[in-house]
Amino acid sequence: MPTHQVKRASDIAVKDNTPVFAGNVTNEATQDTFCAGATWVISFIYGRSGHGNVLTRAAPGGFKNPVANDYENLASITATTRDLNGQKVYGVYIAPGTDYYNDKITDWHSKRRHSGGFMRYSR
Repeated sequence: MPTHQVKRASDIAVKDNTPVFAGNVTNEATQDTFCAGATWVISFIYGRSGHGNVLTRAAPGGFKNPVANDYENLASITATTRDLNGQKVYGVYIAPGTDYYNDKITDWHSKRRHSGGFMRYSR
C-alpha cells in the first residue's frame, strides 16, 4: 500500500511510493530515480487504514496563491532529507500556505463516518 504520491514538475508525471516492506521506510531509491533532476512535490498522502482515506491538495481558502488559482501549495519533500539507520528518508515539510484535506474520511481513529481530515501549517 503506497504512503504518498510524488508529482514531477517537469512533465507533471506522478508515481506512488511504497514501503520497502510492511512497516518499513518507503523505497526512496525508486522515488529518487523517478524525480532525478526535477522539482517535485507530494500530490497525495494516503491513509494507512485501508479505507481509501487520501489527503489531497486543499481547495482555495485563506491562503492567496496567485500561481495556483488560490489553491493551497503542495508540500516539498526534498526539504527534509535525513538518514535513518543508513537509509535515506524524506519527511514532509509543511510550509505556510500548504494544506491537504479530505472531508469524507471513514474509520479514522474511531468508527464515526464522514469526519474530516486536515493538515495545515501557518504562522
